Amino acid sequence: MRHGSKAINKGEVIDFLEGKGNYKVGMEKNRVKIEDVIKIIKEENLVGYNMNEERNNRENEVVLRHEDDKWIVYVTDERASKIINSQDTYSDEEEALYDFADRLRADKILREL
Repeated sequence: MRHGSKAINKGEVIDFLEGKGNYKVGMEKNRVKIEDVIKIIKEENLVGYNMNEERNNRENEVVLRHEDDKWIVYVTDERASKIINSQDTYSDEEEALYDFADRLRADKILREL
């Protein structure tokens, strides 16, 4: 499997999913800010997201919403429908941002398979 110009192995994918190794650079759980996520999106060329935009969902994207003092993170499928059981709700913005960035990074790996 390839990640950018570098081959990655199964162990690296597992490290990523568990938040180990170099995959948490710039983000420490419970310390992430919206500016950090925007920077990561740009630096890592992450695509397929909706960061609290007021528009309809698109196909295969990670969505972050702020509704009624709650932060909601979920993913959509190829029909732009919310995937069942993909939604997590947070009262803390930092936790939601961490989850959002984590899902975007995982999505990038899946897109490159």
